[in-house]
Amino acid sequence: MRSSPDNEGFKLLSSWKTTEKLIRVSFVGIGKRIEFEGTGQIIDFDEQGLRLSGAAFELILDLESAGFDATATKAGLLGSGLNPDAYPESTEIWLESGDKIRFSTLPRTTELGSQPN
Repeated sequence: MRSSPDNEGFKLLSSWKTTEKLIRVSFVGIGKRIEFEGTGQIIDFDEQGLRLSGAAFELILDLESAGFDATATKAGLLGSGLNPDAYPESTEIWLESGDKIRFSTLPRTTELGSQPN
């Protein structure tokens, strides 16, 4: 059975897949010897795994032993008095190896193709 933070993270990623949002993913792993950042869409997601595809890359994760942390949803941001248009929804996935991958939505202005002021 998954913890409450895990359930929040799964729910958020599921909503992003359904709405086909552009997602920024950043990864620092293997003793901080590998760093990666990219933008793409979640094309496959369930409790066992996640597949995110972007320009010239595809990220595939096994989520069976993963844990979620630091999930920020629109409702949570509003409840904290923050503007969801200024702060992205996000979550972090901790892999069994101890590596962390951060997922976040892009600012609304970026999704629409305009530059922030």
